Amino acid sequence: MNSILALKDSFDILVIGDHQVGKSSLIQSYLHETFIPNIDSSLEDLHTKVIGDHTDYYELSILDTSSVTDSFARSRQQQIINASTLLLVYSITDTNSIMHLHDIYDRIQATRPILPPVIVVGSKADLVDERQVTWEEGHEFSQSINATGFFECSSKDNSHVQDAFLRLSDIVLAKHQSEIQNQKRSKSITPIQPIETNNTIDNSIIMITSEVSSTAAGNEKSLGPQTSITTRQLQQKSISEPINKKSGCCTIM
Repeated sequence: MNSILALKDSFDILVIGDHQVGKSSLIQSYLHETFIPNIDSSLEDLHTKVIGDHTDYYELSILDTSSVTDSFARSRQQQIINASTLLLVYSITDTNSIMHLHDIYDRIQATRPILPPVIVVGSKADLVDERQVTWEEGHEFSQSINATGFFECSSKDNSHVQDAFLRLSDIVLAKHQSEIQNQKRSKSITPIQPIETNNTIDNSIIMITSEVSSTAAGNEKSLGPQTSITTRQLQQKSISEPINKKSGCCTIM
C-alpha cells in the first residue's frame, strides 16, 4: 500500500512489529485460518474482514505495516494517529524483537500520548525449543504499557490468533455500534415548531365587531343607555357563547 495514500486513511487495527517477527503470518492466520510462512515484511498491505452478527455487519480494516519504515517517518506517525487500536508483535524466539518493541512503543507514545487500546502478541509460540523470551517477560511488558491484553500465538497452528484479534475487533465493533446509536438519537430530535395562530378568525372577529360597533354607536341615542352595545361586550359575547347546533345559524369564533 502506498504510504502517501495511508496518510488519508483511518484503520481499525494497526499491526506493528520488528522485521521477521511473523506479524504478516498472524494476519493471514486470522483472516483465512491458514499458515503462510516467509512473507516479505518490508511490504505494507491493507486487509479487510467482515465482522458482526446477523443484525449488524462491519468491515474491519487491518493495516500490516512495513518493518523497514522508520517509526519517526511522517507516514508512520499518521498511521498511528489514525488507528483505532494497536497490535504490537514480537517473536518469542528473538530477544531483540521485544527490546525493539519497547523502543517502538516509546515512539508511538511520543506521537500519540493518549493511546488507543493495545494488544501485545508474542508470536511463534509453537517454537518452544527456540524460545528466548519467557511468557513472564512478555506479560510484564504488556502490563507496563497498560495493554488491553497479552497473548502468545502461533500462526502455524492458529493457536490464540483468533483470541488476540477478537479482543480488538470487539472493541472496534462496539465503537461502531455506539456511533450508529448516537446518529439515530441525533436524527430523532426534531426542533419544536412554533404554534401558528389563526389570524383569519381573529381578523373576522375584529371586522364584525368593528361594523357592529359603528352601527351601535350611531343608534346609541335611540336605543337608550340600557341597550347600548360596546365593542368589548360584543367581543366577550362572541367568544363565550357556544355554537347552537339546533339553530340555523352559527356564532363566528
